[in-house]
Amino acid sequence: MIVILVLIIVALLCIVFLMVVKFRKMQEVHLQKLEDLHLIILELTKNQKINQEKIQLADEFRVKFNDSKIILTDKIVSLQLELLEIISKNNLTR
Repeated sequence: MIVILVLIIVALLCIVFLMVVKFRKMQEVHLQKLEDLHLIILELTKNQKINQEKIQLADEFRVKFNDSKIILTDKIVSLQLELLEIISKNNLTR
C-alpha cells in the first residue's frame, strides 16, 4: 500500500515538474512574441512618422504650386493685355 502511495506521489511530482517546464517554455515563447510585436510597433510608428512628413511636404508643395500658378496666370494675363495694347497701337499708327 505504501509503495503504491509513493509511486502516486512520485508520478504527481513528475507531472508537476513537467507542467512547470512546459509553463516556462510557454512563457519564453510569449515573451518572444511580445518582443516581436514591440519591434513591429516601433517599425510601424517610424513608417507613420515618415509618411506624415511626406504628406506635410506634399501639402506644402501643393499650396506653393497653387500660389505660383495664380501668380503665373496673373502675369500671363498681364502680358496678353500688354500685347493687345501694343497690337492696338500698331494698328492705330498705320
